[in-house]
Amino acid sequence: MSNDSKHHAYFIEGDGTLGEALTLIEEKFNFSRKGNPDFFLLEKETAGIEDTRFLKERSFMKALQEEKFLFLYCRFITTEAQNSLLKLFEDPPENTLLFLFGVPKGALLPTLESRLSILSLVGKAPIYEAEKFLSLSVSERIKYVSRFSSKEAKETKEEKIKSEFYDFLSGLEKVLKKRLVENSKEEKLPQKLRDILECKRFVLTRSPSLKMMGEYLSVIL
Repeated sequence: MSNDSKHHAYFIEGDGTLGEALTLIEEKFNFSRKGNPDFFLLEKETAGIEDTRFLKERSFMKALQEEKFLFLYCRFITTEAQNSLLKLFEDPPENTLLFLFGVPKGALLPTLESRLSILSLVGKAPIYEAEKFLSLSVSERIKYVSRFSSKEAKETKEEKIKSEFYDFLSGLEKVLKKRLVENSKEEKLPQKLRDILECKRFVLTRSPSLKMMGEYLSVIL
Protein backbone atom coordinates (compact mmCIF):
# COMPACT_ATOMS: atom_id res chain seq x y z
CA MET A 1 0.00 0.00 0.00
CA SER A 2 1.10 3.58 -0.48
CA ASN A 3 3.01 5.34 2.25
CA ASP A 4 1.28 8.61 1.40
CA SER A 5 -2.31 7.84 2.37
CA LYS A 6 -3.15 7.71 6.06
CA HIS A 7 -3.85 4.21 7.19
CA HIS A 8 -4.57 2.66 10.59
CA ALA A 9 -1.99 -0.18 10.76
CA TYR A 10 1.64 0.07 9.73
CA PHE A 11 4.63 -2.20 9.31
CA ILE A 12 7.95 -0.37 9.68
CA GLU A 13 10.42 -1.92 7.28
CA GLY A 14 14.17 -1.38 7.53
CA ASP A 15 17.30 -2.06 9.54
CA GLY A 16 17.07 0.84 11.98
CA THR A 17 16.89 0.77 15.75
CA LEU A 18 13.78 0.96 17.89
CA GLY A 19 14.61 4.57 18.75
CA GLU A 20 14.87 5.46 15.06
CA ALA A 21 11.53 3.79 14.35
CA LEU A 22 9.82 5.70 17.16
CA THR A 23 11.30 8.98 15.93
CA LEU A 24 10.03 8.16 12.44
CA ILE A 25 6.41 7.86 13.53
CA GLU A 26 6.63 10.92 15.78
CA GLU A 27 7.74 13.00 12.81
CA LYS A 28 5.31 11.44 10.34
CA PHE A 29 2.24 11.72 12.57
CA ASN A 30 3.24 14.92 14.37
CA PHE A 31 3.07 13.78 17.99
CA SER A 32 5.41 13.27 20.92
CA ARG A 33 5.53 10.02 22.86
CA LYS A 34 7.19 11.63 25.88
CA GLY A 35 4.64 11.85 28.68
CA ASN A 36 1.89 10.96 26.22
CA PRO A 37 -0.84 8.83 27.88
CA ASP A 38 -2.12 7.83 24.45
CA PHE A 39 1.16 6.23 23.41
CA PHE A 40 1.84 2.61 24.37
CA LEU A 41 4.93 0.54 23.54
CA LEU A 42 4.94 -3.24 23.94
CA GLU A 43 8.54 -4.44 23.62
CA LYS A 44 9.16 -8.20 23.45
CA GLU A 45 11.80 -10.56 22.09
CA THR A 46 9.06 -12.98 21.02
CA ALA A 47 5.43 -11.83 20.88
CA GLY A 48 2.92 -14.52 21.78
CA ILE A 49 -0.83 -14.80 22.02
CA GLU A 50 -0.99 -13.26 25.51
CA ASP A 51 0.95 -10.21 24.31
CA THR A 52 -1.41 -9.59 21.40
CA ARG A 53 -4.43 -10.01 23.66
CA PHE A 54 -2.96 -7.37 25.95
CA LEU A 55 -2.40 -5.09 22.96
CA LYS A 56 -6.03 -5.52 21.93
CA GLU A 57 -7.19 -4.63 25.44
CA ARG A 58 -5.14 -1.43 25.27
CA SER A 59 -6.64 -0.59 21.89
CA PHE A 60 -10.13 -0.32 23.42
CA MET A 61 -9.06 2.15 26.10
CA LYS A 62 -10.43 5.62 25.39
CA ALA A 63 -7.98 8.14 23.99
CA LEU A 64 -7.42 11.19 26.17
CA GLN A 65 -6.47 13.27 23.16
CA GLU A 66 -7.24 12.87 19.44
CA GLU A 67 -5.52 9.55 18.69
CA LYS A 68 -3.95 6.53 20.37
CA PHE A 69 -0.62 5.14 19.15
CA LEU A 70 0.03 1.46 19.91
CA PHE A 71 3.48 0.17 19.00
CA LEU A 72 4.52 -3.50 19.02
CA TYR A 73 8.27 -4.13 18.82
CA CYS A 74 9.39 -7.74 18.61
CA ARG A 75 12.04 -9.78 16.83
CA PHE A 76 9.82 -12.85 16.48
CA ILE A 77 6.05 -13.31 16.55
CA THR A 78 4.22 -16.62 16.75
CA THR A 79 1.68 -17.74 14.16
CA GLU A 80 -1.02 -17.78 16.84
CA ALA A 81 -0.20 -14.20 17.78
CA GLN A 82 -0.35 -13.07 14.16
CA ASN A 83 -3.74 -14.68 13.67
CA SER A 84 -4.89 -12.97 16.85
CA LEU A 85 -3.99 -9.58 15.38
CA LEU A 86 -5.85 -9.99 12.09
CA LYS A 87 -9.16 -8.42 13.10
CA LEU A 88 -7.50 -5.67 15.17
CA PHE A 89 -5.22 -4.64 12.30
CA GLU A 90 -8.08 -4.75 9.81
CA ASP A 91 -10.63 -2.85 11.87
CA PRO A 92 -9.13 -1.19 14.97
CA PRO A 93 -11.11 1.00 17.35
CA GLU A 94 -11.72 4.55 16.17
CA ASN A 95 -8.76 6.96 16.31
CA THR A 96 -6.27 4.16 16.94
CA LEU A 97 -3.02 3.80 15.00
CA LEU A 98 -1.09 0.52 15.19
CA PHE A 99 2.58 -0.08 14.43
CA LEU A 100 4.63 -3.26 14.07
CA PHE A 101 8.43 -3.19 13.94
CA GLY A 102 11.39 -5.52 14.43
CA VAL A 103 10.12 -8.79 13.03
CA PRO A 104 11.35 -9.54 9.48
CA LYS A 105 8.69 -8.87 6.87
CA GLY A 106 9.21 -12.35 5.40
CA ALA A 107 8.10 -13.87 8.71
CA LEU A 108 4.63 -12.30 8.52
CA LEU A 109 1.59 -14.26 7.42
CA PRO A 110 0.28 -13.00 4.06
CA THR A 111 -3.11 -12.38 5.66
CA LEU A 112 -1.52 -10.08 8.26
CA GLU A 113 0.87 -8.39 5.85
CA SER A 114 -2.03 -7.49 3.54
CA ARG A 115 -3.57 -5.43 6.35
CA LEU A 116 -0.46 -3.31 6.84
CA SER A 117 0.73 -0.18 5.12
CA ILE A 118 4.51 0.03 4.76
CA LEU A 119 6.71 2.70 6.31
CA SER A 120 10.35 2.57 5.22
CA LEU A 121 13.09 3.22 7.75
CA VAL A 122 16.66 3.81 6.65
CA GLY A 123 18.66 3.27 9.81
CA LYS A 124 22.21 2.52 10.81
CA ALA A 125 22.66 -1.23 10.49
CA PRO A 126 25.22 -2.95 12.75
CA ILE A 127 27.92 -2.79 10.08
CA TYR A 128 30.92 -2.23 12.36
CA GLU A 129 30.75 -5.78 13.69
CA ALA A 130 30.28 -7.14 10.16
CA GLU A 131 33.27 -5.26 8.79
CA LYS A 132 35.39 -6.46 11.69
CA PHE A 133 34.31 -10.05 11.04
CA LEU A 134 35.11 -9.84 7.32
CA SER A 135 38.60 -8.51 8.03
CA LEU A 136 39.54 -11.66 9.99
CA SER A 137 41.06 -14.91 8.79
CA VAL A 138 38.80 -17.97 8.56
CA SER A 139 40.05 -19.42 11.86
CA GLU A 140 39.61 -16.04 13.58
CA ARG A 141 36.09 -15.74 12.16
CA ILE A 142 35.11 -19.17 13.50
CA LYS A 143 36.38 -18.14 16.92
CA TYR A 144 34.52 -14.84 16.60
CA VAL A 145 31.12 -16.43 15.88
CA SER A 146 31.58 -19.09 18.58
CA ARG A 147 30.11 -16.59 21.05
CA PHE A 148 26.68 -17.33 19.57
CA SER A 149 26.95 -20.95 20.71
CA SER A 150 29.20 -20.61 23.76
CA LYS A 151 28.29 -21.62 27.29
CA GLU A 152 27.42 -18.00 28.05
CA ALA A 153 25.11 -17.84 25.03
CA LYS A 154 23.32 -21.03 26.03
CA GLU A 155 22.61 -19.53 29.44
CA THR A 156 20.92 -16.56 27.77
CA LYS A 157 17.39 -16.66 26.40
CA GLU A 158 17.35 -18.33 23.00
CA GLU A 159 15.27 -15.50 21.51
CA LYS A 160 17.87 -12.90 22.53
CA ILE A 161 20.76 -14.85 21.00
CA LYS A 162 18.79 -15.41 17.80
CA SER A 163 18.01 -11.69 17.71
CA GLU A 164 21.69 -10.78 18.09
CA PHE A 165 22.69 -13.26 15.39
CA TYR A 166 20.01 -11.87 13.07
CA ASP A 167 21.40 -8.36 13.59
CA PHE A 168 24.88 -9.69 12.82
CA LEU A 169 23.58 -11.17 9.55
CA SER A 170 21.87 -7.88 8.69
CA GLY A 171 25.18 -6.10 9.08
CA LEU A 172 26.90 -8.60 6.77
CA GLU A 173 24.12 -8.18 4.25
CA LYS A 174 24.46 -4.41 4.21
CA VAL A 175 28.27 -4.49 3.87
CA LEU A 176 28.11 -6.93 0.97
CA LYS A 177 25.37 -4.94 -0.78
CA LYS A 178 27.59 -1.87 -0.55
CA ARG A 179 30.49 -3.82 -2.04
CA LEU A 180 28.25 -5.08 -4.83
CA VAL A 181 27.33 -1.51 -5.76
CA GLU A 182 30.98 -0.49 -5.71
CA ASN A 183 32.14 -3.55 -7.65
CA SER A 184 29.30 -5.02 -9.69
CA LYS A 185 31.73 -7.29 -11.56
CA GLU A 186 32.50 -9.36 -8.44
CA GLU A 187 30.79 -12.57 -9.54
CA LYS A 188 30.63 -14.27 -6.13
CA LEU A 189 28.93 -11.41 -4.26
CA PRO A 190 25.33 -12.17 -5.38
CA GLN A 191 25.67 -15.79 -4.24
CA LYS A 192 27.17 -14.69 -0.92
CA LEU A 193 24.21 -12.37 -0.41
CA ARG A 194 21.81 -15.21 -1.15
CA ASP A 195 23.63 -17.36 1.42
CA ILE A 196 23.22 -14.65 4.06
CA LEU A 197 19.52 -14.23 3.26
CA GLU A 198 19.04 -17.99 3.51
CA CYS A 199 20.70 -17.96 6.93
CA LYS A 200 18.42 -15.12 8.01
CA ARG A 201 15.46 -17.26 7.02
CA PHE A 202 16.76 -20.23 9.03
CA VAL A 203 17.30 -18.07 12.12
CA LEU A 204 13.52 -17.63 12.24
CA THR A 205 12.92 -21.37 12.51
CA ARG A 206 12.73 -23.27 15.77
CA SER A 207 16.12 -24.13 17.37
CA PRO A 208 18.40 -23.18 14.45
CA SER A 209 22.07 -24.15 14.60
CA LEU A 210 23.74 -20.76 14.92
CA LYS A 211 27.11 -22.46 15.30
CA MET A 212 26.77 -24.26 11.98
CA MET A 213 25.60 -21.14 10.15
CA GLY A 214 28.33 -19.00 11.70
CA GLU A 215 31.06 -21.44 10.72
CA TYR A 216 29.62 -21.83 7.22
CA LEU A 217 29.65 -18.06 6.65
CA SER A 218 33.16 -17.86 8.12
CA VAL A 219 34.38 -20.06 5.27
CA ILE A 220 32.30 -18.97 2.27
CA LEU A 221 32.59 -15.21 2.85
